[in-house]
Amino acid sequence: MNQITNPIANLWNEPGKSPLAGGAPSATGPAAQAGGQYPGYPSNNPVTGNAEVPAFVESWRAVMLRKWQILLFSVLMAALAAFIVSQLKPVYRSTATLMIEASKTKVVAVDEVYGGASPQREYFQTQAENIKSRTVAQRVVKKLDLLKHPEFDPRQVKDAPWQAWMRANVPFAESFMAKPEEIRNEAELEAAVLRNFAQRLSVEPVRLSQLIKISFEANDAGLAADIANEVGEAFIQTDMDARAKITQSAGNFIGDQLAQLKTKMEASDKAVQAYREREGLLDSKSVVLGGMGKQLDDLTQKLVDARVRRSEAEESFNLVRTGEASNYESVPAVVRNLGVQRAKELEAEAEKKFQELEGRYGPDHPKMVAAESDFKAAKANTKRQIQNIVASIQKEYNSARATEKMIEDQMSSSKGTIQNMNRKEIQAANLEREAATNRQIYQTFLSRQKETTATVDAQTPSARVVDIAVPGNKPVRPNKTQTVGIAGLLSLLLGIGAALLHRQLNNQVNTREDVESKLYQPLLAALPIMAGKLRKSPATAVVDHADDVYSEGIRTAGTGLLLSGLDTPRKVVAVTSSVPGEGKSTFSVNLALWQAKTKPTLLIEADMRRPSLGPQLGLAKDQKGLSDLIAGTAKADECTVKHDATGLDIISAGNLPPNPLELLMSDKFADLLIDFQGKYEVIVIDCP
Repeated sequence: MNQITNPIANLWNEPGKSPLAGGAPSATGPAAQAGGQYPGYPSNNPVTGNAEVPAFVESWRAVMLRKWQILLFSVLMAALAAFIVSQLKPVYRSTATLMIEASKTKVVAVDEVYGGASPQREYFQTQAENIKSRTVAQRVVKKLDLLKHPEFDPRQVKDAPWQAWMRANVPFAESFMAKPEEIRNEAELEAAVLRNFAQRLSVEPVRLSQLIKISFEANDAGLAADIANEVGEAFIQTDMDARAKITQSAGNFIGDQLAQLKTKMEASDKAVQAYREREGLLDSKSVVLGGMGKQLDDLTQKLVDARVRRSEAEESFNLVRTGEASNYESVPAVVRNLGVQRAKELEAEAEKKFQELEGRYGPDHPKMVAAESDFKAAKANTKRQIQNIVASIQKEYNSARATEKMIEDQMSSSKGTIQNMNRKEIQAANLEREAATNRQIYQTFLSRQKETTATVDAQTPSARVVDIAVPGNKPVRPNKTQTVGIAGLLSLLLGIGAALLHRQLNNQVNTREDVESKLYQPLLAALPIMAGKLRKSPATAVVDHADDVYSEGIRTAGTGLLLSGLDTPRKVVAVTSSVPGEGKSTFSVNLALWQAKTKPTLLIEADMRRPSLGPQLGLAKDQKGLSDLIAGTAKADECTVKHDATGLDIISAGNLPPNPLELLMSDKFADLLIDFQGKYEVIVIDCP
């Protein structure tokens, strides 16, 4: 794999301008030939002059540049996932199907004792939650003795091999790995087993049906099937036990109430009988009240008749009493009386006879005397009759008044008797109603007691198993193929994402394209990493190993320099790098050695802080160099060393000065470069 060298070669040849003293780039330099320097980021590539590369192409290049790393990462992650999955215990799932009898046939109507099944959706959801209840779980755990089962007992759970290895070898593994649960007593053991049981159990109602699926997961397929089936049976038995318990509780309650109601009913019956005996009431109250009512009706009619009679007698009596002052003959009752009328007729006959004889006879005539006597007797008779009639009218009036008063008294007495009897009957009716209510309640509870007793014997389950669970043939998890595939795919996507993110965040120059896209400069050459025999003498690799790829890269860089300035007779090449240790000095020496084979070349070591050419080229430690030449303490001949094989002239850094930057930026150094350009065609400066 080739490594792109970071040293960048720039050319200057304007006389009197030092590349380290602020000299301007030559118009014939590589940048100028490629389109010149641009102050900003142009829309077109300043090096190639072509349009910018599409973003997806750049992304594809970034991914392909690290394709082997991405693939290796994906393979490693897939292998790691495969290893972890292989250490996991398989989990099997078994499912039993339960049908909830939402509207089952009832033997007796005892909905009042406990709530009947509801066909609503809430009922099935409630039953599903009841299946997951702690009571059902405890019944299954007890029946299958899961408290001692290795899969449920936390005390028997052991770490997987990889977990044990991590606990033993990975620092701070205990801080993020689950610790074994501490069990101190039987209650904590049961609570831990029930938690584990609940996590593995799933209950799901089937939509638009009366079915509920009960699923259980376990490492043992047979155990998963057994537990799923036992959960269904436990739910059915728990439901029946709960119903039986409710029925028994209701029966006990009804039995207690019956005893109290019986006592209360007997007491109310005795109270009715005692009241009737005390008040003298008969059971045939309708007959008694009916006779008394008829008697009262008769008295009412008699009272009406008596009042009419008394009214008539009173009217006659008033007329008679009014006629006392005048004449009773004006009284209608007297006039209408037959005796009075007969007396009146006799009186009229006697008066007529008297009047007839009075004209013929004298007053002393016997006939006159007899007629007068008869007339007087008839008149006295009439008066006597009238007196008798008046006396009878007064007597009749008094009798009518007495009769009316008597009937009124009888009616008042009858009304009082009836009212008193009604009050007593009302009180008796209240007592009888209370007794009847107590008797009815007693009969209702007695009937419910018989129903609940029959229900205990004829209890039917509200659910039944329609499909038993069978052991699974394949584990539901872990799905090894799927897990490994997902891990490989996710790691591949993660690697691609990391490559794209690195492309966005990376500002290093790593590829040929990076040189042109980030530095806007043409690439002269790409040099491979030195290895093997080249590392023994890197400074003279181009001479000692001319056929090596590294030497070919040096020659390519030199050719690029020649082609970049065909019209420039003298070239000053300054070689620098971004950080120390990138091979800048090695590149400078090899480039100068290759150039020295065909033209006069000078190599100047301007890195006076960390000089490295002397040891690489075998120069003497006290060899004078650039610092002595600029300072004027030595001449150019004293500071120049010639390479025997190529004829390259070398000026090392010399004695390390305290202020190397001031020396390089001085006019003395610029004048030296001008003088050297008159003697050498190529000057290579190894810069800091």
